Amino acid sequence: MAAVNGGSYDVIVSNPPYVTNSAMQALPPEYRHEPALALAGGDDGLDIVRRILQQGKRHLTRHGLLLVEVGPERETLEAAYPDLQITWLDAGAEDASVFLLERAHLPD
Repeated sequence: MAAVNGGSYDVIVSNPPYVTNSAMQALPPEYRHEPALALAGGDDGLDIVRRILQQGKRHLTRHGLLLVEVGPERETLEAAYPDLQITWLDAGAEDASVFLLERAHLPD
């Protein structure tokens, strides 16, 4: 979140890396042309998503919104944050999970 450096925004949209370590090993060759930094999300795929959730509140305006894609890691996110008031959006693909959170519902 260093790129937002002190700014305050009405909407933050992110498609962070969310591929788990084990899934990184199984990626087909065409995906391996991408830098690992663009795909690798850590053991459970949520390393960057956690940072966004932890730091998002300080970068959103009072009524700001956060939209984040987590790919196939929807269940992992829900298990990691069972009390988070997530709104799931229809992303049009079976394995593309996108959530919306209001600033007020982000963790402090």
